[in-house]
Amino acid sequence: MDEDDEYKITSNINRLIEGTRDFRVVFNALRKKDFMFNDFMVKEILSAEESRRLEYLYLYVTTRGPRAFRHLVDVFNETGHQHLANLLLNSAKRPSFPTKFINGYGSNEPTLDEEYPFEKEVWEVKMDNVERKDWNREKVYKMDSKPRGLALIINIREFVNDIRSEREGSEHDIKRLKSVLKQLDYVVIVAEENLKANEILVKVKEFAKNDMHTCCDSCIVFVMSHGVDTYYTELTQTVNIVGYDGQSVNSQDIIHPLMPQQCPALVGKPKIVFFQ
Repeated sequence: MDEDDEYKITSNINRLIEGTRDFRVVFNALRKKDFMFNDFMVKEILSAEESRRLEYLYLYVTTRGPRAFRHLVDVFNETGHQHLANLLLNSAKRPSFPTKFINGYGSNEPTLDEEYPFEKEVWEVKMDNVERKDWNREKVYKMDSKPRGLALIINIREFVNDIRSEREGSEHDIKRLKSVLKQLDYVVIVAEENLKANEILVKVKEFAKNDMHTCCDSCIVFVMSHGVDTYYTELTQTVNIVGYDGQSVNSQDIIHPLMPQQCPALVGKPKIVFFQ
């Protein structure tokens, strides 16, 4: 989606939510648009707390490509929400900022490469205590458990018969991730290297069943390997992750065990999944 269009949605998210008369009407109309939502998104939206479904809906629209903004405006007009269509069409564009304030060039602030040099295997995480009294508690995740949550790291470095190039240096990524996550108060679980495709799914399912999730406020999953794009992944905006055996598993299938119906202990908690 164009950055200006995305900004129009996100900057008006509260007004869009307040101005929507019927979630189901808007949601069903959007689903009829070509390739608007994949199955994972539909499940995530419908499984969200009722008070947050519209928020999920509109935020997912911002991830759905260049035609999604036009689809949303059309749906607003089709469902009697012309006031919301006009709101988006007449909203200001995303404000521009000088580049030097974004990347640190020309300022005294260090760049990311300077602050976190690749050669170092242990990075110190700088943390500040944030105290805000104006948050809407219904829209902010609880994040004060000790530990914050569990983190699973899966790394596929080598591949059978060298059918894929070895991911040299990925062992350093694991060391850095472990260091950062532990400083953020996560319990880190590193799976054995070079899992087969089906073993990746087994490991994620085991992780989802860990009893510690009940007393933690979040979870993080890292899956690192080669990826394969197909016509299906392009349509669904997913990725196929290659296992040690050369077989692949779709990112949706990896995320699925963490969904509310499969993992009640993580309902209403942020689940952050990275694919590299």
